[in-house]
Amino acid sequence: MNANPKPMNSTSLPLSGTTRKDESLSYQLANIVSYTLNPLTLSPIGAALWSLHFGGSKNQVWAVIGITTFFFCVLPLLYLVWMVKTGRTSSVEVREREARNAPMIFGMFSAVIGGWALIQFTSLHPVLTVALIAMQIANTILMLTITQWWKISLHMTGMSGFVASQFYITQQIWGVPTLDIITPIWVWPLFLTIPLLMWSRIRVGAHTPMQVLAGAGLAFPATYATLHLVFRWMYNLVF
Repeated sequence: MNANPKPMNSTSLPLSGTTRKDESLSYQLANIVSYTLNPLTLSPIGAALWSLHFGGSKNQVWAVIGITTFFFCVLPLLYLVWMVKTGRTSSVEVREREARNAPMIFGMFSAVIGGWALIQFTSLHPVLTVALIAMQIANTILMLTITQWWKISLHMTGMSGFVASQFYITQQIWGVPTLDIITPIWVWPLFLTIPLLMWSRIRVGAHTPMQVLAGAGLAFPATYATLHLVFRWMYNLVF
């Protein structure tokens, strides 16, 4: 008598075709770019730059880095590792569209808790914290909605949103005192990271050209508009 086949874990996904062997230099470089310019690393960098730009002390900047790294990077990464270990996805990049809902929702709630921690344990102005969390939530909801029907590049969402947030600070006109850390002279070159990451995501086989274009094209105006609304709405409370 044949033994009954072992049932597949209902939460597992078919992972065939998600890996590829390519020893070429361009493929390896594309992987390095993809893993370096990923959404989990960009949020702490952006928050630290904002803190420096608006006059944060050394201790505050380190506190901001610590909190945002934990809630925006470490916790979401641990969740992704758990997903890989339990067979819910093939890699921490979550290339399967159907598997993306849970980590995006987890990341959004982790960011909200991180925002509360920033307000409670740092001197970062609450308006800046609200702006950081608002653009995170707005972009996540936008990508989460699209993901229900179509796979869009979350890497490009993160990169384009990061560039948009830094660019927005150089355009603010309300006379808020700053230390001029974020200036056009170095923000403009950041725009070059967008086509670089587009190339890398296509080269590693994670996305099509349309998917990376959509991620970058939607995230930039969404981020800029969210920040503009937050700062305009809360202007009388700023500093």
